[in-house]
Amino acid sequence: MDHTLTLPVGMTALADGAYAGRGDIRRAVLPDGLLTIGSEAFSGCTALEDVVLPPQLTAIGAAAFAGCEKLSRIELPPALQVIGEGAFLDCTALHQITLPNGLRQIDPMAFWNSGLYAVDVPESVARIGESAFWSCENLRRANVWGRDTIIEKNAFGSNYALVEGYMAPGYPHEDSAPAELQYTLLWCSCPQRHAPAVSERAKKLIRHQEALIMERILKYDNAPALSGLVHCHLLEPAHIDGYLRAASKANQTDLVALLLEAKGARRQSDSDFEL
Repeated sequence: MDHTLTLPVGMTALADGAYAGRGDIRRAVLPDGLLTIGSEAFSGCTALEDVVLPPQLTAIGAAAFAGCEKLSRIELPPALQVIGEGAFLDCTALHQITLPNGLRQIDPMAFWNSGLYAVDVPESVARIGESAFWSCENLRRANVWGRDTIIEKNAFGSNYALVEGYMAPGYPHEDSAPAELQYTLLWCSCPQRHAPAVSERAKKLIRHQEALIMERILKYDNAPALSGLVHCHLLEPAHIDGYLRAASKANQTDLVALLLEAKGARRQSDSDFEL
């Protein structure tokens, strides 16, 4: 049985809920000339694995692919400008996606609980909606390249594997305490690239919350963040031995090397401090 849905040429819009809940579609090929995909058009299509989008597509509607838990292959076209609210919510098999240059808007919860490993948001994006990438448990790296991009509250919240990235605007437009911590850790991974005001904000939090920052770094073996702390001389010298003991006990060799560097002992071995 053919499980491919191929839509006819001539359509410019796919209706809201057009194929929602269909469990028999594994591949969908959308026609040239299609400009918009309606809300919930393919939501709950639990067997859908592959979607082919036309180059003219400009908007993906709210929850268009929400709950498509097997969706793993989709290439966003260069004309795309808007990714709607919850468009890829709960797409847990979606590990890779390229956001096109020219994209203008990522709406709230667009990639909530998706399987993304990394995301690069181009400079063209004006706004990343609240909780857009919330709880993407595989997300390790995130870059937001536009200095004027508005990052709304918790846009990258609850992503505990997120240890690398560059956020050109610095912090969310409104941020909760967990977001403040997370964005400070991302600042640590590339402090030299941020504006002075952003750096001052990050350093202030680090001075007041060093123990919390280091607890998160040790828990997730976050070498990029520790590298920034070490190279900016932001760790209290009296605390370094304690961090060394914890990192050595956990066999976190990259952290140990950085902490030894912080002590000015690049050539010391792990056995050169007392456990």
